[in-house]
Amino acid sequence: MHLTVTVASTDAVFPLELPDDPVDLATLKAFCQAHSDIPAEEMVVVFNGKAVEGDEKKAISEFGIKDGEMILIERKRKKKTPASTPTMPGGLQLPDFSQIKVPGSGGGGAAAGPSSSSSSSAASGSRFVVTG
Repeated sequence: MHLTVTVASTDAVFPLELPDDPVDLATLKAFCQAHSDIPAEEMVVVFNGKAVEGDEKKAISEFGIKDGEMILIERKRKKKTPASTPTMPGGLQLPDFSQIKVPGSGGGGAAAGPSSSSSSSAASGSRFVVTG
């Protein structure tokens, strides 16, 4: 069986020749590991846009992978989403802007502007001179 394998992290493409007897998912990952920098236990095989998951002793033909097909391999992503980070309905993580320092905002988070008193302006390092 001949497959074409793309490595997602490097865009490397290599041909992979597998034995004719039924090859299971674990064996496919082992062959791909030999040609990439991704350990088999950290590897995800993607076929037709979907991760090939399940019993690793299952023949790859049962996942629909046939001779001449192209697959993609990538490293499993680690989930680092803290509980306090908001996410969108599709799982998209929103950026955390809470640590951004805004010039002239002072320490309390409120922007110093025309309505600020002169004492808070002096405390934030700004000096206003009123003439006239």
